[in-house]
This record gives sequence, structure tokens and C-alpha cells, in this order.
Amino acid sequence: MNRIEKKLIKNIFGIQGPVDERALAIIGRASMYAVLGILIFEVIVDIVGIALPIYHDETAFEILLMIQFMGVISIIIGTICLTIGRSGLNHQEVTPEKYSAALKRIQLKTIWCGTLTIINVHVIEALLSLKERALLTSLTSPRQLLQTIVFGSIFCPLIYWIAKRNLKVVYVDD
Repeated sequence: MNRIEKKLIKNIFGIQGPVDERALAIIGRASMYAVLGILIFEVIVDIVGIALPIYHDETAFEILLMIQFMGVISIIIGTICLTIGRSGLNHQEVTPEKYSAALKRIQLKTIWCGTLTIINVHVIEALLSLKERALLTSLTSPRQLLQTIVFGSIFCPLIYWIAKRNLKVVYVDD
């Protein structure tokens, strides 16, 4: 495995330790769970898509595609995060000198993860309120945007707190 692959694995999957055989086995297991989850989800979406008469309704087709896209993203993030979190590969041990750099890295990851999750939740909330109003109206509704902002203001600090709690300071004796 070359250096670029190791950097990609560390940055995408959030692995803090060395990328050895154990880490690669856990990533492989997480990827297998994600693929199985996506396969099951796609079969269900295809059955629903075939069962519902949406071939001539462009709005329903777009809604089904949006549900499919958000579902695949949620499955990938959920299965990989849970598998890697249970294994302890995302726990980070740093020396006191590198603690501030690790906190900055956690803040950046929290911003990216929080933004993607907030967008995902906003679109899912808009899809769930389709009986009340149209999709574009629901996506731009002030009430819907306020709910998303409240969710984000609770979710992002919670994720930051959890990631900061996983950060362990290790004192090295010389």
C-alpha cells in the first residue's frame, strides 16, 4: 500500500493509529456491512419504485431519487462510523504538545460532518412533509430552516464533545 492510499484511508475513515492488517480488516468489515446495507436498501427502493405508478410523475421520480441518494449516504456513514467506533480505531492518543493541533483537526472534521448531516436531515424533513406542501416549498420554508438550524446547533456541539472525549492525552517519560 502506497503513501497516498494510507493518507486517504486515515482521512476518510478517521483512523488515528497505524494502518496495519487489523485496521484494514476492520475497514473491510465496515465496507462489507455498508455494501450489504446498500444492497438491501436498493432492493427495497426498487420494489417500491416498481409498485408505485411514478413513471409519468416527474416530481415523484425526483423524490424517489432523493430518498435513494440520502439513504445510501446515511447507510455508508452509519455503518462505517459504527464499525470503526466499536473497534476503537478512532480513539486518538496524543502528546500534550500535539493536543491543540488534534483539537483543530477535530473541529474541522466536526464542521464537515455536521454540515453534511444537517443537509441530510433537512432534505429528509422536507421529504417527510410532502403531504403538507411541495418539495421546493418545503426545502425553503422558514419553519423548516429554523428546525434544521436548531438541530444543527445541538448536533454539532454534541459531536465535537464526543470526539473530544475520545481524545486521550498520553504523557511520555523520557
